[in-house]
Amino acid sequence: MNLFLSAIRRNILGKQTKNLRRKGEIPAVMYGHGTTTVTLSISEIPFQKIWNAAGESTLIDLRVDTDQPVKAIIQDVQCEPASGKILHVDFHQVNMKEKVEVDVAITFGGESPAVKELGGTLVKDHDTITVECLPQDLVKEIPVSLSVLKTFDEVLRARDLVLPKGLTLLSNPDDIVARVEAPRTEAELAELDQAVEEDVTKVEKVEKPKTEEDEGTEEKPPSQA
Repeated sequence: MNLFLSAIRRNILGKQTKNLRRKGEIPAVMYGHGTTTVTLSISEIPFQKIWNAAGESTLIDLRVDTDQPVKAIIQDVQCEPASGKILHVDFHQVNMKEKVEVDVAITFGGESPAVKELGGTLVKDHDTITVECLPQDLVKEIPVSLSVLKTFDEVLRARDLVLPKGLTLLSNPDDIVARVEAPRTEAELAELDQAVEEDVTKVEKVEKPKTEEDEGTEEKPPSQA
């Protein structure tokens, strides 16, 4: 399935990009190895559909103005923490003959017997893994079954994931992806409640991600991937 997205070149930078968002446009940038960085504007609704379908590890055909489409991946998406509104998008133009390094989403399926039968709590330590492959071998996600977690001593590690053909694991093979914790004792729950009460006034401030209007510009160095 080909995923196609249109973009236009833009000269609006810095704080003026707020006006783009009011019109339903998202400021973006495209860069890549051996290419010139290009500042872009993309329509919010079409991009949201593409992002939902492609994630950040699937090739898309990106057409800038009337140029021929180029192969690219969605490298990074900045969102407003509170509302989830998309603030900025980075595209990485790829060379189909050069391998790329990407983070691929892990999708968890099935049910762990340690959760269902023993009352444990599922803990997902990682929701992505880093892989290397040629662009044509990119996948949106890597599925894994939780049915292998039958006891509290068993864990799913990065090396246990079955990677599609062409993908090489770059994450630490020993990284734990998922595990099941045993139910807490009454004493542990009491200690946890006490700790929460003591820290209730210590609220960590959430920092808003920097955008063009914060930094005044968005020029980024070409990706080394």
